[in-house]
Amino acid sequence: MRFTVSRTLPLLLALFSAVQLASGNPIAARNNGNGNGDWEEAIKAQKDARECVKRKGIVKAIYNQTLAVNNPLGILSGKIDISNLFHPDVRARVTPLGDFEGRAGVEEYFYGLGAGIVRIVFKKLLCDPSNGIVSAHVHLVSDQPPLYSNYTHVGYWQFNDTTGTVNSADVNFVMLGLLSNPTLADPTVYVQGACALATLGLGKNTSVPAGTCVKYQNDTKFVGNTPEEMYADCTKFLTSIDLGTWDAVNQNTTVCRFLHAQLTQFRPEVHCAHVGRTGGGKCVLHSWQDYYTKDF
Repeated sequence: MRFTVSRTLPLLLALFSAVQLASGNPIAARNNGNGNGDWEEAIKAQKDARECVKRKGIVKAIYNQTLAVNNPLGILSGKIDISNLFHPDVRARVTPLGDFEGRAGVEEYFYGLGAGIVRIVFKKLLCDPSNGIVSAHVHLVSDQPPLYSNYTHVGYWQFNDTTGTVNSADVNFVMLGLLSNPTLADPTVYVQGACALATLGLGKNTSVPAGTCVKYQNDTKFVGNTPEEMYADCTKFLTSIDLGTWDAVNQNTTVCRFLHAQLTQFRPEVHCAHVGRTGGGKCVLHSWQDYYTKDF
């Protein structure tokens, strides 16, 4: 049988189009008469899928930077730039620790309080293509034996569509209280730990040779003309309030002030007020309803 080019070419094109339609190729959808909508949806789906890959990569990078080998404290000292991960106005709610605002505040949580992580296990890392929100279930293995998976985060990450950086995070610290709650009724460790760091320092040959909050007495409201007198007033105050638990850290408690005392090493102008008598808006009474008044 003899075929001419004029007859064969339309036949081949029709066959090619049918195959493409059967395979779901977006090219076929575009050429299929009224399939413009299908073509646009296919292109959008591909774009969303690529964006999800990028966003999951950012969440991985944020957690991987907490590893001790990656020098997380280098971020807080400005030696390591991760501005490609967090938007300048990023906000994070880390339950039950509290809220952290701005890039500096969020970085303090992850790379100041999170220092000492030696391994990270991503149990689940999912992205919803329809809105670009990433959900993550992460184990952070600490260098504090004998525990294996010391910390577990479960949360949601939202992104800035323009910059691709994280806009907000809503993270739950699973079973933090069970892991860390004080086992002794005596709050001495927390009281002395917070007050020594804030007023006396940790010693001449340490990274904190002097009290981090001595110059911020107007913020702490601790009375005294010397660091020793301020220490005495600090311990008196922290002993007079509830010790608290790690199940609800953001309260008017000693545990809350102990946490924020660690952060005074990085931004004393911000956190010394949280350690002090007023709580600085962080270590103050929060009701359970407060959780539902903010959206992250």
